[in-house]
Amino acid sequence: MISEQEYNEVTASVNKELVAQKDLPEASIIAIGVLHKALDRILARPLFYYDSYELALEEVERLEYTLQGLWGFPQDKAYHRYWWQMKGCECPKMDNYDALGSGKRYYNADCPVHKHLMEEQQ
Repeated sequence: MISEQEYNEVTASVNKELVAQKDLPEASIIAIGVLHKALDRILARPLFYYDSYELALEEVERLEYTLQGLWGFPQDKAYHRYWWQMKGCECPKMDNYDALGSGKRYYNADCPVHKHLMEEQQ
C-alpha cells in the first residue's frame, strides 16, 4: 500500500475522467502512472537509458502496448503516439497526430531518431 501523497504523485498525469469512465482498479491506475513517468524519462533522454534510438523506440512501443492493455483498449500500433515525441525526433508532429489511428506514419528521412527505419526500407 502506498501513501496518499505517493499515490497523488504517481497518478498526477493519469486522465481522471477516463479512469472513471473505465472504472479502473487502483492497481491499474498506479501502474499507468508509473509507466507514464517511465515514458517521460525515456522520451526526454533516450540515449541516457539506451545504447541507441532503436532500442529506446522498442521500449517506448512496448510501454504503449502495455498502457493500452491497462486502459482496456485494443492493443493497436495505429494508436501509438509517443514514438514521434522522443527528444531529437524531427518527424512531422502534426501530420502524425492527424494520422493517429490510421496506421499511417510520416517520417523525416533525416530524423536522427528514425533514420534506421529509412535504412531498413531500402
